[in-house]
Amino acid sequence: MSDDRAPLHGIGHNRPCALCDGTGLCDEALIEQVAEDLWESRRHGTLDDVSWAECGGHWQPVFRGFAATAIASLSRRVQEQRD
Repeated sequence: MSDDRAPLHGIGHNRPCALCDGTGLCDEALIEQVAEDLWESRRHGTLDDVSWAECGGHWQPVFRGFAATAIASLSRRVQEQRD
Protein backbone atom coordinates (compact mmCIF):
# COMPACT_ATOMS: atom_id res chain seq x y z
CA MET A 1 0.00 0.00 0.00
CA SER A 2 1.91 3.03 -1.16
CA ASP A 3 -0.92 5.49 -1.76
CA ASP A 4 -0.18 8.71 0.18
CA ARG A 5 -3.91 9.13 0.74
CA ALA A 6 -4.26 5.77 2.50
CA PRO A 7 -5.53 6.11 6.09
CA LEU A 8 -2.43 4.51 7.59
CA HIS A 9 0.17 6.04 5.29
CA GLY A 10 3.58 6.12 6.97
CA ILE A 11 2.70 3.42 9.48
CA GLY A 12 3.85 -0.17 9.43
CA HIS A 13 4.95 -1.54 6.11
CA ASN A 14 4.52 1.78 4.28
CA ARG A 15 7.61 2.90 6.17
CA PRO A 16 9.51 -0.07 7.61
CA CYS A 17 10.06 -0.20 11.34
CA ALA A 18 13.24 -1.35 13.08
CA LEU A 19 12.06 -4.96 12.76
CA CYS A 20 11.36 -4.85 9.04
CA ASP A 21 13.96 -2.47 7.61
CA GLY A 22 16.50 -5.25 7.19
CA THR A 23 19.07 -3.83 9.56
CA GLY A 24 18.15 -6.06 12.48
CA LEU A 25 18.85 -3.18 14.80
CA CYS A 26 17.00 -3.00 18.07
CA ASP A 27 17.63 0.09 20.13
CA GLU A 28 17.00 0.65 23.81
CA ALA A 29 14.01 2.90 23.12
CA LEU A 30 12.23 0.11 21.23
CA ILE A 31 13.00 -2.39 24.00
CA GLU A 32 11.72 0.06 26.61
CA GLN A 33 8.50 0.74 24.70
CA VAL A 34 7.76 -2.95 24.13
CA ALA A 35 8.56 -3.77 27.77
CA GLU A 36 6.20 -1.05 28.99
CA ASP A 37 3.48 -2.17 26.56
CA LEU A 38 3.85 -5.77 27.77
CA TRP A 39 3.61 -4.67 31.41
CA GLU A 40 0.63 -2.40 30.80
CA SER A 41 -1.17 -5.16 28.87
CA ARG A 42 -1.16 -7.29 32.03
CA ARG A 43 -2.62 -4.72 34.41
CA HIS A 44 -6.09 -5.55 35.66
CA GLY A 45 -7.15 -2.54 37.72
CA THR A 46 -6.95 -4.31 41.08
CA LEU A 47 -5.97 -2.57 44.32
CA ASP A 48 -2.38 -3.80 44.03
CA ASP A 49 -2.10 -2.73 40.38
CA VAL A 50 0.94 -0.56 39.63
CA SER A 51 2.06 1.32 36.54
CA TRP A 52 5.26 0.66 34.62
CA ALA A 53 6.90 3.67 36.28
CA GLU A 54 6.08 2.24 39.71
CA CYS A 55 6.80 -1.45 39.17
CA GLY A 56 10.36 -1.18 40.37
CA GLY A 57 13.80 -2.63 40.07
CA HIS A 58 12.78 -6.26 39.71
CA TRP A 59 10.01 -6.22 37.14
CA GLN A 60 11.36 -3.62 34.73
CA PRO A 61 14.53 -5.63 33.94
CA VAL A 62 12.46 -8.81 33.64
CA PHE A 63 10.07 -7.24 31.14
CA ARG A 64 12.94 -5.59 29.24
CA GLY A 65 14.39 -9.08 28.86
CA PHE A 66 11.05 -10.37 27.55
CA ALA A 67 10.89 -7.46 25.11
CA ALA A 68 14.46 -7.94 23.86
CA THR A 69 13.80 -11.66 23.31
CA ALA A 70 10.55 -10.99 21.44
CA ILE A 71 12.15 -8.34 19.24
CA ALA A 72 15.15 -10.56 18.46
CA SER A 73 12.82 -13.44 17.59
CA LEU A 74 10.76 -11.29 15.24
CA SER A 75 13.89 -9.82 13.65
CA ARG A 76 15.26 -13.32 12.94
CA ARG A 77 11.95 -14.35 11.41
CA VAL A 78 11.90 -11.29 9.15
CA GLN A 79 15.47 -11.97 8.06
CA GLU A 80 14.68 -15.64 7.36
CA GLN A 81 11.75 -14.62 5.17
CA ARG A 82 14.03 -12.28 3.19
CA ASP A 83 16.68 -14.95 2.61
